[in-house]
Amino acid sequence: MIKRRQLGFTILEVLIASMVFTVVLMICVQVVTRIGQLYFKGVTSSQIQDLTRKLSEEFSGQIQFGSSIPYPDSISGNNPATPLIFCVGDSRYRAIMNRKLGDTGVTTVLQRIAYSGACVTTDTGFAGATELAVKNMRILKLSIIRSTTNPYIWTLDIRLALGDSDIFDYPVAGSTDTPAVYGAAICKSGISGSQFCATSELSSTLLRRVKVE
Repeated sequence: MIKRRQLGFTILEVLIASMVFTVVLMICVQVVTRIGQLYFKGVTSSQIQDLTRKLSEEFSGQIQFGSSIPYPDSISGNNPATPLIFCVGDSRYRAIMNRKLGDTGVTTVLQRIAYSGACVTTDTGFAGATELAVKNMRILKLSIIRSTTNPYIWTLDIRLALGDSDIFDYPVAGSTDTPAVYGAAICKSGISGSQFCATSELSSTLLRRVKVE
């Protein structure tokens, strides 16, 4: 009678194989997670850049060719508790600085409505206005300034962001409701949710083409 020897893995070999498999699996999960984060970071960045470009083009066109000049001569972001009301060309705008659209109580960030006659800078008359912001967007900087040396030259600076408040860092000290502080906000890196944070800024100097005011 021939005896056959039963061959198999020892417990130690099984443990080593399991450890190797676990390490490889963990590396694969990290790689896939990182790829996902990079994808969403790209989508977020592209979205805010596209919106910044569209708003910049809208304001630029109104400044250069609108029926009337921007009012007031110096339009700049302020404390978020006070809406920024201004007129550019044929439109009247209402902006809430450094507030994310979609947060509790924040139902509007940047509204536009057509107007005629004198520009009214009180916080009234925006019923039926168009919302220009997208969900999770906030305005970090909005500046439209008339040159003191040439009345036909204007500077435009827009900086927007996407993301929750807890994934922003403020390199300038002070209250986050101060324009100099929130205007310099940047996205934190290496934390949970950072892939959904992005900022974009466009600045330009414009010459008003319509000379009759």
